[in-house]
Amino acid sequence: MALMQAFACGIPAVGVASRALVEYIHPQENGLLVPPDDPNALAEGIIELFSNPTCTQEMGKNARKYAQIFSSATIATIWQQRYQEIVRNCRKNM
Repeated sequence: MALMQAFACGIPAVGVASRALVEYIHPQENGLLVPPDDPNALAEGIIELFSNPTCTQEMGKNARKYAQIFSSATIATIWQQRYQEIVRNCRKNM
């Protein structure tokens, strides 16, 4: 949840390459992934973002766009389309 909130604010993330984070953080696109159990790599990732504002801004824009996929409006539209498809299929089978 916090990751998507950061993305929605245009903030790229530095995350550990494990579990679900690898599904959401796309390296060099909306953030950086570092190896697990490597605090030095985590620090280097954070420093990299602070040291390169141009890349950080671009990743932040990409992060904001990516977060829109998970907005309540987008999810509601997807569910509405699915329900309409189910209703149409049920009517065809009646």
